[in-house]
Amino acid sequence: MDSQFHCYLDRFEEGMAVILINGKPVAVPSSILPPNSREGDHLIIRISKDDKARNRTAADVENLQQELNHREIEE
Repeated sequence: MDSQFHCYLDRFEEGMAVILINGKPVAVPSSILPPNSREGDHLIIRISKDDKARNRTAADVENLQQELNHREIEE
């Protein structure tokens, strides 16, 4: 299930965009904003889990652990 919430683009500072989420400032890279975003814009942020990426990472970690264990046995 995705979550979404509204925020407000307050200002730009040194390549970062300061957005207000529930009145609290959060700095994010300006490059992730939609093109032509400007101060005063209201934005919608959507957050969702990427289970496929999580599973790939878990498999990669498992493979690395096995490789390290194998190396320790050989030494």
